[in-house]
Amino acid sequence: MTETLPTVMAAEMRVLDPLVSAQKLLALIEGAHKNGILELLAPGATIPAITTATKLEAGVVAAIVDALVVGGVAENDNETFHLTKDWQAVCGPIGVRPLPATLHGERVGAELLRHVGTGDDYWSVSTDDRVALAASLSPDPIQGSLVPTLPAQAAAGEPLPAAASTANRYLELGCGVAGMTLSLLQAFPQLTVVGVELSDDLADEAERRAEVLGLRDRFTVVRSDAADFDDEEPFDLGFWSQFFFAEHTRAGALRTLFDNIRPGGLVAAPIVHPIGGEPDAVLRRISLLRVSTQSWGVPDRTPEELVEEFQTAGLVDARAVGQGKRSMLVLANRP
Repeated sequence: MTETLPTVMAAEMRVLDPLVSAQKLLALIEGAHKNGILELLAPGATIPAITTATKLEAGVVAAIVDALVVGGVAENDNETFHLTKDWQAVCGPIGVRPLPATLHGERVGAELLRHVGTGDDYWSVSTDDRVALAASLSPDPIQGSLVPTLPAQAAAGEPLPAAASTANRYLELGCGVAGMTLSLLQAFPQLTVVGVELSDDLADEAERRAEVLGLRDRFTVVRSDAADFDDEEPFDLGFWSQFFFAEHTRAGALRTLFDNIRPGGLVAAPIVHPIGGEPDAVLRRISLLRVSTQSWGVPDRTPEELVEEFQTAGLVDARAVGQGKRSMLVLANRP
C-alpha cells in the first residue's frame, strides 16, 4: 500500500514530532541549568530579571522561557515565571542525585544507543562520560539526600539497609563510583567496605568521593577483576552489581562471593526486569537499558533466572524481593 504525503506527514506528527521535541527539550533543560535560568526560575523571575542576571539577549531569554512553559517545565504567573511543582522537586537539593548528573549520564547512554552494533561500547567512551554514566545510575553520596533515610529503611526491614546496619565488613563486586556504598557508610558508622572495580577511572572517582566525605579509612577500592579477588578475613555482606557483568565473567564473580562471605552471610544483587503492570514510561526505560546491557554482553536475567544462577553457585535460600519496586533485589545466603 502506497501512503500519500498527507498521511506520512500526519504519521510524523503523531510518532516522530513528540520524540524529537522531547530530545531537544532535554537539551534545552540542560543548557538552562548551566546558564542559571532554572535556578532563577525556582523562586520565580521575570524576563527582564533573567536577562539581567544571565546577560543573554532579551529575545533569547523570552524564547527559552516560552519553550520551557510549552514543555511543562515552567509556568507563567502574571509575567513572573517559575518552575512547576514537579520541576522544582527535580531541580531541588534533596533528590537522589543532582539534575546535571542525571542529564549528563542519560546523554551518554543515549549516545551509546546511537552507536549500538558498531563496536563502540561502554569502554570506548571518554573517562568523563564513563564516570558520568556510572554516576547517573546510583545515589550521589556527597549530596547525601538518601543517607538520612537509610536507618529508617533498615528499621522497616528493607533488605540491604537492614543487613548493612548490623554488618561490619561489606564486599561489593563492581562498586563503580560507589554511590550507594558511600551512602551506607555514612548511615552506618560500624561498617567498613571493600569495593572491587575493574575500571581505573571509576575507581578514581570512588576514592575521590570517599576522600571528600572523610571515609577513606573505612573504604578500600581494589582494582581487580572480581574473579581474582580474595581476602583472608570473611565479609558479613556481599553485593554484586550483576547487570554490568558479561556472561563469561559471572561464574567467577559468584565464586568470589561464595569464597569470601562468611557462612550465613547475605549476598544481594539488583535486577531490573518487567514483571507486568509497569507504566509505559518504565517499560520504555527498561527496554532501552536492555539494549545497552545486551550490547555489552550482559545476559538478560529474569528474577527467577538470577535466583537459579545463585543456586547453581552454591548459595542457598535465594529469593527475589521488592518485585515491582525500583529497588528489586535477588538475595541469597552463604551456606
